[in-house]
Amino acid sequence: MRRSLADKLKKLQEALDDRRLAFDAISAKNTLLEADITVGKQQYADAQNQMKRMEIDHEQLIHKIRRECKQEKDVRSIQLE
Repeated sequence: MRRSLADKLKKLQEALDDRRLAFDAISAKNTLLEADITVGKQQYADAQNQMKRMEIDHEQLIHKIRRECKQEKDVRSIQLE
């Protein structure tokens, strides 16, 4: 009877060890995924900031071109007078 109890305890300990190993593996994978998500969020934020800067640059370029066109038009109209 003692032998069977010792065998049961040994099997339970082995099962517990196997589950602990599986849990540790999943926990490590989860940690890596969380790190990947953090990096992805930072890359997304960086891309958004870069797009905003590009939009601002684009708008500034449009205004500059419009000013230059208006100046050229004004110069031509003065020359025609």
